[in-house]
Amino acid sequence: MRKKDKSPAFQFYPGDWLRSLRVTMMTHEEQGIYIRLLCHCWLNGSIPEDTKQLRALVGGRCKTKSIEKVKEMFQKSESTVNSMLHNRLIEEKIKQEQYNEKQRDRINKRWGKGYRGNTAVIPDGYSSSSSSISTAVPGQYTPPKEEN
Repeated sequence: MRKKDKSPAFQFYPGDWLRSLRVTMMTHEEQGIYIRLLCHCWLNGSIPEDTKQLRALVGGRCKTKSIEKVKEMFQKSESTVNSMLHNRLIEEKIKQEQYNEKQRDRINKRWGKGYRGNTAVIPDGYSSSSSSISTAVPGQYTPPKEEN
């Protein structure tokens, strides 16, 4: 996935967070570390396995014991050395990709393959010179400019 195609956000379900026994058993410091690491993992695809690097990611003012406890919420990556992933974030990413693909299919079905948003609309019978091109919403007629 290209950088500009990465989703800037993931779904956060407060009910899941509050009902999770593992989260409930965390201190406030550990919960703060956890949510920050989830954010870093989402944006970067993974987080480092090294405790010192994790401390730097969360701001450096936390107990090693707290970071070690939160590390248990992540799994070692099988494809990338010295990094960790989060299964729930992977599931959310897959859901988003499936939804985006479905939306692209709907748009392509409605507007034609390769549709990329608002494009020039040239009504039948008009020339394609730049003076007669209308940049309107697809399907909406805008008369061409008058030539002097």
